[in-house]
Amino acid sequence: MGSHTLLAVDHHLYLGVELSKDLSCATHIRQVSNKANRTLGLLNIIFHTCTSVKENAYKSLVRPKLEYCRAVWDPFNNNKITLEKVQSRAAPFVCNDYKRKSSVNNMLTSPRWDTLELRRIRLKHFVIYKEIHKITPSNSIIPEHHLL
Repeated sequence: MGSHTLLAVDHHLYLGVELSKDLSCATHIRQVSNKANRTLGLLNIIFHTCTSVKENAYKSLVRPKLEYCRAVWDPFNNNKITLEKVQSRAAPFVCNDYKRKSSVNNMLTSPRWDTLELRRIRLKHFVIYKEIHKITPSNSIIPEHHLL
């Protein structure tokens, strides 16, 4: 660009999304998972209080990291299980149940958490519903002729 030479890189962080030269989302998913796990670990050290405080901390500090920019990688990614593992790791923290014989699946249903996959599907449906019923702003993401 002009007199500047651009360097070729394997991946680059742009607006919170890790872009790789092969357009794979694996690096981004790994980075997101690591950040969410570090935050969850910090919460585990800080909070020794009731489950509602822990759940609110998880929902406001960890889950947004897992869901940020999901529209970019969701349709193309096969590594979604990596993100679900973070939520499974959060369940004993929130429920304050670290016993070996405790079921993480039961813990995930006790606070009635939806899987991240289900949350992504619901959001897609919500966006389409808003678009069809003209509830979205005028800078529409779906062209008018696709809605007919």
